[in-house]
Amino acid sequence: MALGTIAAAVAGGAASAGASALIGSAFGPKAPKSSKTGGVTNFSAGGLTGRFDRKTSSYDIASNTARDELVGRVSRTFGDQANAIKGLRDRVTPGFSDLRKARLGEIENARGAAIGNLRENLSRRRVMGSSFAADALARAELEFAQERDRVQSETFLQELAATEALLQQEFEAGRNEFSTKLGELNLQAELAAQLTSKATANLGRMAELETRLAAESAAGFGKFVGDAVAPIGKAVTDRVGTWLNGGAT
Repeated sequence: MALGTIAAAVAGGAASAGASALIGSAFGPKAPKSSKTGGVTNFSAGGLTGRFDRKTSSYDIASNTARDELVGRVSRTFGDQANAIKGLRDRVTPGFSDLRKARLGEIENARGAAIGNLRENLSRRRVMGSSFAADALARAELEFAQERDRVQSETFLQELAATEALLQQEFEAGRNEFSTKLGELNLQAELAAQLTSKATANLGRMAELETRLAAESAAGFGKFVGDAVAPIGKAVTDRVGTWLNGGAT
């Protein structure tokens, strides 16, 4: 190969490389910067705050004092209801209810009045102490005893039914006291899980997009540099070749 041709080739390569380096340093593609949020945002609403922790890639959900106080008040309301129902249940305890005492008290009052009237009547008739009077008094006492037994049996079933119903209401109120707070915790956990899932998906899509944009940007710039440098390299090559060929002996 002639000296001029070799020199021209070397000069052309150097010119092309120099031009490429110059353009690349000034306008070369740069990897797109990662988004600060990546589509992931913090929030504050309804007494709840959510902050995304990039170290753990998860949301931290917290409630403020006002919300905690409201939830606590609702929970305590169920507790107060349970205590009130327990107070009612104590008053219908089978065998010792206020209803039993009232009904038996009525029977006893009626017995006292009836027996008293019967004794007075027998005395006026001057048969008190006779077998007839004794039999009349015994029958009256028997009737009231039977009525007392009937009321006691009937009242026991009523007491039992009332106690069972009140127990269910008491336990339901007790469960609501705890389920109110548990429901609040479950709400926060569910919200954190949903937001974390969406945030993870958004970050994944952002990373994929950034990678694709970087690749496309690099490929496009490479073509641009090639198209821009080619004429410059050819011009330099021609000029150097002409100079060398003209000056060769």
